[in-house]
Amino acid sequence: MDWLSIISLIGGFIMFGVGIYLTFKARTEPYRQTLYSKQLDGYVEIVNALIDVYKTAHGVFFAKGLKLGKEAESELSSIVMNKYSAFDHKHKKWVVVLPKEMNVLFANFRKDLEKILNLPFKNNPGKLFRDVYIEIIAKTRKAIGTEPLSEETLKLITKVPREEKPKLD
Repeated sequence: MDWLSIISLIGGFIMFGVGIYLTFKARTEPYRQTLYSKQLDGYVEIVNALIDVYKTAHGVFFAKGLKLGKEAESELSSIVMNKYSAFDHKHKKWVVVLPKEMNVLFANFRKDLEKILNLPFKNNPGKLFRDVYIEIIAKTRKAIGTEPLSEETLKLITKVPREEKPKLD
């Protein structure tokens, strides 16, 4: 066998391998795109439900500050848990397509919420709940991938030269 035959044989194997790889990528990419699209839909629904829980819970914390009484506080807490049930329903609807760490985060939210709702007002439950809410939103943004996108966008914006503002006479 001469060198030209060996080189053409190796080149043929390389081209064959590249062809198989590109075919594989072409077949799996639509599935990845669809999964990511479904994950985004799930995140939007879940975060919207989370916002409802957040707003309702802050109303309860405000009412606790007014010292309305135990009966009113327990009624308001049950309203928050009803909002949580809607949140939990949304989470269970999308549990199949979301990453495991996000499912664990959303599942632990109930434990945190129950602890915070049972705290006395002097422990500032509103601030604790806000911290839990911010953590969930931050981790959701990281899972979606908006954080790196935001950082890159900010870098691009700072590189754009600013135009001089026109002077008003």
